[in-house]
Amino acid sequence: MQREGSLGQGAVSHLDPGGTPNLVAEVHHVAVLVTQDLDFDVARLHDELLEVQIAVDAYEGQKLFEQTRPSCVISDQMLPGMSGAEFVAWCRRQPNGQTVPIIMLTAKNDPLTKQAAIDAGSDAFLGKPFDAIALRKSLADLMKSSDRGVIARSKLVIVDDEDDIAAVLVDLFQSSYDIIRVADGGSAVETIRECQPSAVLLDHMLPDKDGIDILTELKASNELRSIPVILLTANTKSNVKEQALKLGVDDFLSKPFSGPELTTRVFNLVQRTRLERLLESKNSELEKAIATFALLEREHADDPHAQESRLDCAKALLALDRLPE
Repeated sequence: MQREGSLGQGAVSHLDPGGTPNLVAEVHHVAVLVTQDLDFDVARLHDELLEVQIAVDAYEGQKLFEQTRPSCVISDQMLPGMSGAEFVAWCRRQPNGQTVPIIMLTAKNDPLTKQAAIDAGSDAFLGKPFDAIALRKSLADLMKSSDRGVIARSKLVIVDDEDDIAAVLVDLFQSSYDIIRVADGGSAVETIRECQPSAVLLDHMLPDKDGIDILTELKASNELRSIPVILLTANTKSNVKEQALKLGVDDFLSKPFSGPELTTRVFNLVQRTRLERLLESKNSELEKAIATFALLEREHADDPHAQESRLDCAKALLALDRLPE
């Protein structure tokens, strides 16, 4: 599956020394490389399927990202003015940035740095020193997964009966999410149950059933309550916001809204929920491992040959007691 927002196949023009546009061979992918390492052998990354655009700092990287809509991003962790993690987080907040493969490069090969890169939205982490072959392999793996749909796009349910507002929302998010639009309140909860989306944009005023009623059902359901919901409303009365907050709404935005603000809020909610679910899963695994360890301790307390098994269990507990790097 081709990622939304990538250039796909197309002719790329360059300026020759005389300033005349020169059409070159078709380029299938564009990579944005943000690095201060001017000695890096970029030529070894170029081939007939990949064109590399270089930025020496995050601000130039932002301009390239907006201009080229790249198929992938490679960023140093240490950058002037804005860190690599901040740059990656910015990329993920852009309409076309939530599904672009991103690799973080760093000389600080420690767990905290890796976790910061993951939290910001990096897909892969490559420690320095490295060679172009290792970077090409990481890029190839990520882009192959992207093209084949292995990295699944998240789903976003938009519940709004106004066609013009729904069109604006779809335009904001369609490059990053699979959009399911619901035009009435009556079928909203069932659609959300069937889709199990990463987030819901819920209008307040709807036919058949309003946003507050829908929110009440969602937050009362064990199956659906963890799905992030942003309530959108043109109603400026404070009691609407108060009602929504008491019911457990995850965010609240008044119409008219700012597109960049809304995309940022959705991204943050989706990331937060993903990490919460990952933490819940790891805690469950940890509890099972602790129970197994305690059982072994009771059954083999006096067995001198069981020391190796207990050591293996202890190592397993340590491995579980952290999020994946």
